[in-house]
Amino acid sequence: MSEKIEVSVEVQQFGASASMGKAREHSVVMDRPESKGGENKGLMGGENLLIAFGGCFMSNLLAAGTARDTPLSGVRLSITG
Repeated sequence: MSEKIEVSVEVQQFGASASMGKAREHSVVMDRPESKGGENKGLMGGENLLIAFGGCFMSNLLAAGTARDTPLSGVRLSITG
């Protein structure tokens, strides 16, 4: 049986329209583009979400390749949502 892993993050306001997300010792700033009333301090939340989906998939794909003695390199994803 696999071990349950709990993930926790914090998000706080970072300026007039931006927010900063923190997980472990890492952080990311999210904001709207100026054309949408933001200050363009970072990616939009939806862009971060798509990156998160891609990063999760990529992490598992690379781990599966390694577990099967089939290391992968140069893998690239393009995600639209």
